[in-house]
Order: sequence, then C-alpha cells, then structure tokens
Amino acid sequence: MAIPENINIYRVYVIKQRRGGSEIIKGLSTKTPFFSAAKEAFLELYKLPLDKNHLILMSRNNKQINAYRYQSERGERDYFDETMELTDEFN
Repeated sequence: MAIPENINIYRVYVIKQRRGGSEIIKGLSTKTPFFSAAKEAFLELYKLPLDKNHLILMSRNNKQINAYRYQSERGERDYFDETMELTDEFN
C-alpha cells in the first residue's frame, strides 16, 4: 500500500556504531505518522543505560531531525537532555 505524499513518516531507532559500520538494534525502533508518538519513543529510548557507541536517531521522511549519543556531554554534537525540546524540523 502506497503512503500518500502529504503524510509524514517518523522513525525512531537506536544504532550501535563500530568500526566498519553501524547496525540498527532490533526491538529498539518504531515508525509512526505522528510526531507526538515519535517524541515519546525517543524519550523512552533516552532512558536506556547504553554506552557512547549507541545513538538514538529520529527522522522524518528519511531525513534526520533529532539525535542523541548516549553519555554525551553538553556542547558535544548529538547531545540531548530532558530539559531540551525535540523538534520536527530538519537539522
């Protein structure tokens, strides 16, 4: 079934980065047409106790809009904390 062009598709998933490439962690991803559902998924994944080799990505129509690297610190790329707002805009 084709998805109408005016519908946004949000994906939220965790990847593990390693030499030679990255892999999506099975069971830690979701796809939805609703930003509010994608935001909730992102915030739940944010709570996981993963290490700096893991990254949460949120995309809209296959373009990244939010990211968080576990164990990152303020000022670093892909930093996020719960006081920050997730956005529906492209980076």
